[in-house]
Amino acid sequence: MDKELLNNVQGIKDISSKDFAKKLKSSAKTNINGALIGGFVGVVIGIASKQNFYVTGIIGLVLGRLLIKSFTK
Repeated sequence: MDKELLNNVQGIKDISSKDFAKKLKSSAKTNINGALIGGFVGVVIGIASKQNFYVTGIIGLVLGRLLIKSFTK
């Protein structure tokens, strides 16, 4: 209970800080860059392996976003 309350208080402090917009913008930019890189790699792999490049591109989008997000934490 105390840990949840402290997390909520910290969340309110983060939102009310003046640099919250900058943090949100940089997070979104990182997610988009990861998705673009992953999508490009997925399409290239799909074309090279003569598979459906739409499917490999979408899988690449998701995996790229997740990988970039996990590495930037």
